[in-house]
Amino acid sequence: MRRLLLATTILGLSAVASPDARAQTGTPPNASTATNSGSLQEVVVTAERRKSTVQKTAASISVRSGDEMNKQGRYSLADYLQDIPGVSGTPATNNPYDPYANVVIRGVVPSNGASGTNPPTTAVYVDGIYQGLGNNYDVDRVEVLRGPQGTLYGRSATGGVIAAYTKDPVLGKFGVDLTASYGSYDFRNLQLAVNLPITPELALRASGLESDQLGYLNLHDGSQEQTDGRLKLLYKPNADLSVLIGVATQEDHRHNGGPVYAETAPGVLTPSSPSPVSAIEDHGHQFWGNANWDFGPATLTYLPSFRRMYYQPAGSYFAIPGIGTIAYNPMQTLMDQTITQELRVASNGTAPLSWIGGVFYYNNIYKNSSYLQWFHSGAIAFDNNLRRRTQDVGVFGQGTYAFDSATRLTGGVRYDLTPVTTTALDENNETRGALGSPTQGLPEDFSILGVDAAQGSSNFSNVTYNVRLERDLTPANMVYALASSGFLPGDVQVASHNDGSLYSRRFSEETLHAFEAGSKNRFLDNRLQINGSVYYYLYQGYQADAQPEPTVPGAAHITVTAPATMYGIDLEAIYRLTPDDTLHVTFGAINAQFTANPVTYDSYDGLVGAFHTFIYQKFITGIAPETVTAAYDHTFNFEDGSSVDAHADMQYFAGYYSAPLNLLSIPATIGTSFAANLAATWIPAQTLGNLALTWTSANGKYSIGGYIRNVGNDVYIANQTLVNNVYEATPTIGRTYGLNLHVSY
Repeated sequence: MRRLLLATTILGLSAVASPDARAQTGTPPNASTATNSGSLQEVVVTAERRKSTVQKTAASISVRSGDEMNKQGRYSLADYLQDIPGVSGTPATNNPYDPYANVVIRGVVPSNGASGTNPPTTAVYVDGIYQGLGNNYDVDRVEVLRGPQGTLYGRSATGGVIAAYTKDPVLGKFGVDLTASYGSYDFRNLQLAVNLPITPELALRASGLESDQLGYLNLHDGSQEQTDGRLKLLYKPNADLSVLIGVATQEDHRHNGGPVYAETAPGVLTPSSPSPVSAIEDHGHQFWGNANWDFGPATLTYLPSFRRMYYQPAGSYFAIPGIGTIAYNPMQTLMDQTITQELRVASNGTAPLSWIGGVFYYNNIYKNSSYLQWFHSGAIAFDNNLRRRTQDVGVFGQGTYAFDSATRLTGGVRYDLTPVTTTALDENNETRGALGSPTQGLPEDFSILGVDAAQGSSNFSNVTYNVRLERDLTPANMVYALASSGFLPGDVQVASHNDGSLYSRRFSEETLHAFEAGSKNRFLDNRLQINGSVYYYLYQGYQADAQPEPTVPGAAHITVTAPATMYGIDLEAIYRLTPDDTLHVTFGAINAQFTANPVTYDSYDGLVGAFHTFIYQKFITGIAPETVTAAYDHTFNFEDGSSVDAHADMQYFAGYYSAPLNLLSIPATIGTSFAANLAATWIPAQTLGNLALTWTSANGKYSIGGYIRNVGNDVYIANQTLVNNVYEATPTIGRTYGLNLHVSY
């Protein structure tokens, strides 16, 4: 790691001596960067709440183009994030009520004590709306900011921000964009967008997605259907005022049934016969707006939104050999409703001091229900209902002062108040009976337990900051250093004692303090771009949910807490070798580990502390310590004006442990030794290759192409979950391929 840090330092210093750097512009990797001269293009970004370019933004930021991703057979946000340095994990398609919980930037993992409604550590925005709908169709670009963004974004931006921007209406122009794709596993993806000019000041863009695919392991396991739609209406009467109103709908069906693989030895998967499960469904709609008024010295922006979702997670059927199916256990989210309001003001002009300030309001109501019904008698065994209301009020301000044309100092602060109220009501049937009998659970005799609002309420407050110094060494070379912080608000959850009674559990706030130094550079007449940064994080208050008696149903829960540290390096380079050849390389390295306070001594590997009884490893699991990606693009130009773009890329990640080890629940299926169970969670190093080829007509209106993902058909264990003293593992997806057709006019 020291060599890596030294390499980045040398890289930043080399920017000072470059005589060939002439432009301070940015480019998105894997996006079209060709010009007649072969130089790199500018890429405008807005994730820092202002228009800028990648190279003028003193932060670690990567950009991906939606059109380019589709050409490569990458149709989801998870696909977009695969080759971005510092990003691990992907949106969880089997967890619709918290799809972004698995997205981790620079090792900042969410606490495993958090429920599905607790905010993740990476904030995902779509068109400026927190966890907005429609991030995988008609996408213009996706911006990824690494490092805490607490001052401008507040909650959940602890590890960073992923901001997806869909295409806006265009005034005075009629246009149609159609993308049709067909691939392996009967994959079908149809995206259609129509731009309608209504008046010189008014335009409408309607877009939609229809997608379905069979399962990878069998017809059902992993199969999915998706139908989404969006309307965006833009009103722009003059250059100073614009109002955009949007409506989006979403309807998804996913099936996680099929074989479950038990890991009987490290790396050895044995199919088992699980009970069947039903499909996962989510339905929702969203209304939002974005109004901007330039009134001279400043611009006023107002962003309201309303989103309401309904989820039907997979319901499980319980079966006993010789008896058959005896019970059904469905779960459903009756309501997940979010209202947000953001009002901010940003200065205009070229004065030495530029500033931005605003207020933010968040209100989420979440209702969840789960029950168990005996199959033969129809009696209810239990019925659990939970209601949670989370609010957030944030006030923020940030300013940048330019000492001269090359040196700038930025400082910002934010205060958030987060009230949380959680209530629960459990009804338990005291009537038992023989399993599978027609009278099981009859007559129903319910006892009622609960947690009321007075018991389940708490307020949390957080202050975050941002201080950054940046200097332009030349017009094309910048260095910067910053200190910033992010936070996860606290939470109130419901748990049960050994006797079944309920009680509220309070999880405290978690705060991250980050220190980063970076450099952004252009060389060789604006054909080579090299950006890099090194960082060091102090993560305070990581909390884990633990059961002192994990094999005893209903055993009391405890909360264990430990600080953590993360440090590493991110590098991203793009080189325009010729007007027709582009090379793009990224590298990321990270060391992320817990630093628990000593309480007891563990002789196995020298770890100390009660925290390590439940989170055994000192390192944070699920994170590859090194990642490398390389992509090469070549354009073949023909005399008729058409062209063929050839793309090849490689992704490498080093081996890592996928899951934390609980010393109190070592499964005997692997062996009782710690070393054997650590080996069972080991993910070996992998190298994956991908290819794409696209022909585009002379006028650019038509294109057709094909892609192959995971050319080598490498399949490995993705993750393990300890269920009933057995590691249940999920294999990754093998080779996939398909064709794309795009029409634009």
